[in-house]
Amino acid sequence: PENTKKNETDTKAVYKVSFGAFSNTSTATEEKKNIAKPASLIPPLTDGEGKTLCLYLKLDSETSEAFDRIKKLLEIFSYGKTPAFIHFADTAKTVRMSGALIALNETLVLLLEDILGKDNVKTAYRKI
Repeated sequence: PENTKKNETDTKAVYKVSFGAFSNTSTATEEKKNIAKPASLIPPLTDGEGKTLCLYLKLDSETSEAFDRIKKLLEIFSYGKTPAFIHFADTAKTVRMSGALIALNETLVLLLEDILGKDNVKTAYRKI
């Protein structure tokens, strides 16, 4: 059986997908120009007013185990264009992480939320 069948006689494409042994066939009709969808939910890096998207993290303390984990994680994603700021609750001090800018993406956000909790990982635009 053919996995993909395309009808090219008009502006619409019909795709039939067969899942082999599962014998579940799904048919979807889409406009050809609308097939590609954006993959990321991360907002643009600038807001049009000269502000840059920044990552904000809230930690209990600079001496916490979570801070060591965060530093290692941000180092892995240190090939991007997003500055990261960390707020330490015990001293009420907010610092910008020195070094390379990070590559902000959904994977990084999910990993940070897993370590710190969803309420402690935010993004916001800031004049840099």
